[in-house]
Amino acid sequence: MRWRDGLRQWAYGWYAIFLASSGSVSLRAWCTVVLDVLLSRWRVAPLPPLPALRRSGGVAVVTGGNSGIGLETVYGLARSGMRVVMACRSVSRGREARAALLQRWKAGAAVDIEVMALDLSQLASVRAFAAALIARYDRLDVLVLNAGVMALPRYTETADGIEAHLGVNHVAHALLTQLLEPRLRVHDGRVVAVSSVLALLVDRFSAADGPRRWSPACYRPFAAYAFSKACNYVWARECQRRGMTAFCVHPGGVKTEVVRNLPPPIQRGYRWFADWCLLTPAEGASTVLHACLCEPDTLRRQMPGTFAMLADGGARSIPMPSWMNDAAVGEQLWRCTESWYAERDVAWSGRGGGAAR
Repeated sequence: MRWRDGLRQWAYGWYAIFLASSGSVSLRAWCTVVLDVLLSRWRVAPLPPLPALRRSGGVAVVTGGNSGIGLETVYGLARSGMRVVMACRSVSRGREARAALLQRWKAGAAVDIEVMALDLSQLASVRAFAAALIARYDRLDVLVLNAGVMALPRYTETADGIEAHLGVNHVAHALLTQLLEPRLRVHDGRVVAVSSVLALLVDRFSAADGPRRWSPACYRPFAAYAFSKACNYVWARECQRRGMTAFCVHPGGVKTEVVRNLPPPIQRGYRWFADWCLLTPAEGASTVLHACLCEPDTLRRQMPGTFAMLADGGARSIPMPSWMNDAAVGEQLWRCTESWYAERDVAWSGRGGGAAR
């Protein structure tokens, strides 16, 4: 029967994820990940009415803003009155996405969305984008680190020789944050890192990790993805520790094209239960928009302790393992990331290199 075939493919998918993950992951972490996906649709909270969250006059950048969660985030930020830069690898696809948003917009309403080229697989493109943005704007109020790759089936490197998940999801976004930090500090702008509950599948970070953690002979797609998402969280926490306003979010299990690189059995299982179990991109973006638009003090009160991963439209926060909140680990990731730039002769700037506080 059709439903049995779908269930079988879904089970195969989770089994493949289990086999592809790394090392000593606790049963509790696995249960958290599985339940989060299964319960996403029933737990997400509606975003408060946008007029109550208006940030008119501000400037926002959304990486990967031409599709999925990124596109809905662009839409929500533009509705709040912000000028939004849709940063995407393909300018032509970005313009098509912008045109689609304009068609959704009510007649006569003003909308301010700009498309700019940004290829996170090339650090030179990150620098060029940052230079162009700094030349064009004297402030930056919201930087959404949304773009990413997930579970590439084969070992792949960026143009700079970094494993693709780490290079695109963490290293390029970290460089972008550093380069744009002066603009972010003009009006106490904020960084919103889009991570994933799959970060719970990582149990450590050490100086030996990084571009040399994976190789063609030793590569596990979901482990590489989970590691990059853990880096997103640790980096955002360290940015906050160094005096920036930074938050990390988990949008939930969202029906997007992020699975296009996964094996066919997982894609079939994904499509089978996506309609009744997963969130729409707009629902997933509600958590991102909550982190972008709410007052920082309100967001901090929603977290246990000093930092956590926001989820479910801001109605829930996910406490992360103690090692991810360890200041020594944050400092180590920061210094390692700087060393990865130095090894590739990539210049970076910003106040972020100062002492943590």
